[in-house]
Amino acid sequence: MGGGKDFGGKGAGANGGRGVQFVKQNPNREYMGVVKSYNMEKGYGFLECPETKQLFNRDVYIDTEQIQTHTVEVGEEVTFLIKINNRTGNPQGVLLGKSGALKEQANAKLEQAGVGPHTGIIKSYNEGKGFGFIECAETFQVFNQDVFLHKKEMPSVEHVGAEVSFMIMLNAKGQPQATNVQVIGAGVQEVEEEAALPEIP
Repeated sequence: MGGGKDFGGKGAGANGGRGVQFVKQNPNREYMGVVKSYNMEKGYGFLECPETKQLFNRDVYIDTEQIQTHTVEVGEEVTFLIKINNRTGNPQGVLLGKSGALKEQANAKLEQAGVGPHTGIIKSYNEGKGFGFIECAETFQVFNQDVFLHKKEMPSVEHVGAEVSFMIMLNAKGQPQATNVQVIGAGVQEVEEEAALPEIP
């Protein structure tokens, strides 16, 4: 398999280009997989993940230093980020921790924040990707991140900047996601349109 950091030869296979592009566009996306194997003497191992396998047509490299830091064993489910090896274009894992432990932490945070209703501002929305984020000081204090807003819950793109009330649930990755989104105030675009209307004498 070659040496540690440049495993697997050159390039990332037929799907490599698509995978590299996807990771560049979604650098903070979290993945869940299983520790497939590792060799302490060689200093690396591999993570098995169906999602990344579709993107790269290969398992994800992981160095054993991370395995030791997070005390994970072969067969354990882990949550990780992907970074791309600049020379080979191959995926390398950045462990966030054991999936089970991360889920327990997320559930504790949800209990602390409460499911809602909460109040916040629709901070952004990407029509092409079908999601956006709600900014809420109360939930940010607990989760240290904005609340994910799926397109099914998005009132309309005109409501970016609008004040909304919402409930929160945890998605599969243990991150806060908005449900039952209700608009309270007008969005930025609506306000601009109203300001542009001529005065009636």
